[in-house]
Amino acid sequence: MENIKEYPRLDMSKMIFSDNHPTTQEALKDVVPFEWSDDVLSGKKKIEIKEKKD
Repeated sequence: MENIKEYPRLDMSKMIFSDNHPTTQEALKDVVPFEWSDDVLSGKKKIEIKEKKD
């Protein structure tokens, strides 16, 4: 594959784990799905996701 950027492994020692376990509905309540065109959904067009350059 071309231009695949490798990211460093997640440092698990910096993670803070909680005893709070939300339901799937709670965890996804604010998620907004992408609004793909019919051409993308049907496979006629493809999307390309690129890294944002600052």
